[in-house]
Amino acid sequence: MLTYATRRILLVIPLLLGIAALNFLLVSLAPGDPVIYLLADSSDPGLVQTLRERYGLDQPLWERFGAYISSLLQGNLGQSIAQGRPVLDAILERIPASAILAGAALWIAAGLGIPLGLWLAKLSLSHPRLERSAFLGILLGTGLPPFLLGQLLILLFALYLGLLPTNGMFSVRGTPEGFPRLLDLLAHLILPALTLGLQPLAAIARITRAQALEVMGQDFVTTARAKGLNERMVHTKHVLRNALPAPITLLALSSGHWVGGAVITETVFAWPGLGRLAVESTLARDYPLVIGVILVGAIGVILANLIADIAVAGLDPRVRYG
Repeated sequence: MLTYATRRILLVIPLLLGIAALNFLLVSLAPGDPVIYLLADSSDPGLVQTLRERYGLDQPLWERFGAYISSLLQGNLGQSIAQGRPVLDAILERIPASAILAGAALWIAAGLGIPLGLWLAKLSLSHPRLERSAFLGILLGTGLPPFLLGQLLILLFALYLGLLPTNGMFSVRGTPEGFPRLLDLLAHLILPALTLGLQPLAAIARITRAQALEVMGQDFVTTARAKGLNERMVHTKHVLRNALPAPITLLALSSGHWVGGAVITETVFAWPGLGRLAVESTLARDYPLVIGVILVGAIGVILANLIADIAVAGLDPRVRYG
């Protein structure tokens, strides 16, 4: 197991370098001049040239690329043009908000989707018609794209019912520290977390249901029941353990979709995370910050797949190599 995990971790290094190189080249070749955008109406050639020299934009592409890779290997992501500070500082400032939103959405998708899939599998054996109706309702309710689902949730819970806020992490008027501030955060978190987490919930429930039904038909489950194990123990120790690799793998494979969904969700709800920072830096033509945000997003996707691979290997020894 340790050998397998080590090999997977070592493979991440060249993959990250390749992503960083492709990321830099694609963004650098995009149209638009960040200095011209930053200066707005100013057309002073001397000022334009000074800023281009400050940020290295006057150098050939291959020299900028070499300097970027060299800085990256030293842990330096460069300087933000629009914000005038290190890219890493701007990113670290937004990571907590994105982590909170991603954690809540993951709990909705996996924490509810996996138990729901197991329940549907058991229900299909005793009440198949009811199970089909419940499953169809889940698909219809969670099949909307994030931008549309977010708008519908805002209309229902914010405008019509007036129950939940729609913008930011905290109220503009400010909230006292401690428990009231936590409640304020949770109130602002509900709608964006639902928007990001409901869509993959149906996929997780569907694949968990399919895997659980397949496992329930295996001989070892029949043998466990014949030995006198109660149903709760059978489903916890045998069915759940053997059905988990599939939804975990699905979560990892869809991590790129989660990153894209976070950009849309954070924009709709003005959530101050990396997704919104990506939009802001793109609109400002702040190429160093765009490159940094994309690289951090790629690292998140790679880490999600790495963790899923190791978790699946722990649950199913057949996938281990070496």
